[in-house]
Amino acid sequence: MKLQQGGKASGRFIPKLISPATGKENLLSSFAKSMDQLIHRIEKKWSDPQLDQYIAPHPLLGKITLRELCYFTIYHTHHHVAIVKERIKENTYS
Repeated sequence: MKLQQGGKASGRFIPKLISPATGKENLLSSFAKSMDQLIHRIEKKWSDPQLDQYIAPHPLLGKITLRELCYFTIYHTHHHVAIVKERIKENTYS
């Protein structure tokens, strides 16, 4: 799997650096809003069978179903939460 091979973000998918003092709350607020919008749209717009029927492009994984994209989003979010927890534990933020 491409993720296990060390896939990395590139180009416009590389996040911008933020200042922990000024950007943290804005970043967390933006993330929560985006997740709420995603959940709302999935629940209201797509039926369960449609999640397996419709295809979306992913920059690393290629064309994947909407269901796969949802699972990837969950996996990716947990991956970054683990990184943040480890950096807090180590007290490193770079």
